[in-house]
Amino acid sequence: MTWRDAIALSALLLVPAAIAFFWWAFRERDRALATFVDTALLPTVVPDLDRRRRRVRAALLVAAIALFGVALGGPMWGFHWEEMKREGTRKGLVITSTEFMPSAAKSAKGRTIVLIDGETLYQMSESK
Repeated sequence: MTWRDAIALSALLLVPAAIAFFWWAFRERDRALATFVDTALLPTVVPDLDRRRRRVRAALLVAAIALFGVALGGPMWGFHWEEMKREGTRKGLVITSTEFMPSAAKSAKGRTIVLIDGETLYQMSESK
């Protein structure tokens, strides 16, 4: 597997930093609550305190940071570049405009130019 931008994978260094931050924040919050409230009274004083929900939220945020870091790197699976050389094939240029631009004829460089107006193009698409 190759990466479009391997240097962008350095964003994955934010994952351990985020884990350390959440670990520190959880400990500080528990310390602050223990300072003001007795452990036995904690469910009464703070009824919405759900440590499991906070941990799940933090884990999802860390996973999002990790996936964002991988996405920045741009993994390229199954990419195989192969140049093909074809001989004897001529490509046509279709111009779907009511006005013909002379610059379009110059860019065709010897290829066939087919001019189709909007009504004909509509009829061709409806006939399928």
